[in-house]
Amino acid sequence: QESGCMSEIMHGSVDVRGLYAPLYMAGTGGSALGSSVVVAHNAGLSAFSRCEEEWAPQSVAQLHLLGKTISFTVDLSQVGCACNFAVYLISSPAYDTSARYSRGTDRGGQPPYYCDANKVGGQWCPEVDIMEANNHAFQTTAHKCDSPSNGHYAHCDRSGCAQSSRDRHGAYGPGHRYTIDTRRPFRVEAEFPEEDGTLLGMRTILTQGEHQVVMAHEDCDADYLAALSGAMKDGMSLRVTYWGDEAETMSWMDAPPCGTQSCVGENAGAATISNITVSPKHPAKYYRDRGWKGPSSDSAKSSGNPWWSPPAASQQPSQPAGNPWWSPPPSNAPPAQPTGNQWWSPPPSTAAPSPPSGNPWWPPTTPAPSSETRGEVAWVVSDPTDPLNGQRVPKEIIEDKSRFAQMDDHGVVQWKGGHHFVMRSPHGEPCSGDPCEASVSEEANSLKFMMKKFVGERVAGSLGERSPAAAAAVVAVGWVA
Repeated sequence: QESGCMSEIMHGSVDVRGLYAPLYMAGTGGSALGSSVVVAHNAGLSAFSRCEEEWAPQSVAQLHLLGKTISFTVDLSQVGCACNFAVYLISSPAYDTSARYSRGTDRGGQPPYYCDANKVGGQWCPEVDIMEANNHAFQTTAHKCDSPSNGHYAHCDRSGCAQSSRDRHGAYGPGHRYTIDTRRPFRVEAEFPEEDGTLLGMRTILTQGEHQVVMAHEDCDADYLAALSGAMKDGMSLRVTYWGDEAETMSWMDAPPCGTQSCVGENAGAATISNITVSPKHPAKYYRDRGWKGPSSDSAKSSGNPWWSPPAASQQPSQPAGNPWWSPPPSNAPPAQPTGNQWWSPPPSTAAPSPPSGNPWWPPTTPAPSSETRGEVAWVVSDPTDPLNGQRVPKEIIEDKSRFAQMDDHGVVQWKGGHHFVMRSPHGEPCSGDPCEASVSEEANSLKFMMKKFVGERVAGSLGERSPAAAAAVVAVGWVA
């Protein structure tokens, strides 16, 4: 490796497992060495196949990922709200209508020959956003374009077909209660299964230890993704950028959960990607065996659930009707969803307890934690002003619909002679530290919404018309219709 490849535009090189040679990173605001690329705020780097003294279009590296997987480890712990750290593929260098390289005339700060699906640099071309993210939100988007003429694209779909962690509560964020805890590095995999030269789908997988979030892109029409086949077959260039702005400008990506923060100062620390890997090409069956469901699969698509993906077992469980949050557990025989409960998801064990009749907000709880039950959850009093703060609520209390109301990870319970605010705690352990130090009683807006949903109770009416748990929550947040 020529790690000393430095020039006015070059900032070192990075080893990529699966490629015969390193990638040379050209641009501003970053550095590459060994297996890592460190990127600062307001930076942009493009991958080259050779060490160059100037921006040579013929040296822009072309990654042929059709039928393959590209993966890397990312550290976003210092990349806060309103910031966007992006790793994406574009059909750069751009071409003019005469099939010649087009340097561009109105690039808006982008490098020569740059193009993307939003015409940011003044030129159109297909784009696959493997990730646009900070430590509160993660989005992945495919953008198709109209068919090119002599390699020149005249129009692309700016919006694209996107999936975001914001659509799945508790999947992604800073803190141990999230499936992907962004305070620590995690792995990103982007799969591009193909058959007979046609892109069949796209699947983005976030992995951290034993925890995983799958974005299956099943909302994307098969023909939409197939339109990217030619671009991916010809090769696409890798671009890494890090930018951000005021909260209002970046709300398309991260609000909520983000609020009024700006991408400045300590909120805009450096990001790192490392251990980049490009897999060998595999047939579509390989990806189906790994759980991907393509349009040509014999199994029916899980209707309305963009997050569902089947396990590797040959006998695929079916998705409960009307449950957009359900995903099958590792066992071959998942427990059935309770009728009418669209928020239910099966616990890690193979035998889920039954819900109390008529409570659509009930989640199955688990036994006390042991060395064999790691990964289970419990409900814990989470109010520093409450004498019971930190105590775990018994399972039978949680199961009693007249004594427990819940929205997402927050709830209100009637227990030990009073009403208490509780929070779902991962791993079946007492909730402590960030974010559990915050009282659930401060989540007024969430609890208001919860009360509107709770067991179909009317928003208007006296407290006596509500269940004890619902009435307690209404009083606690100062919301009496």
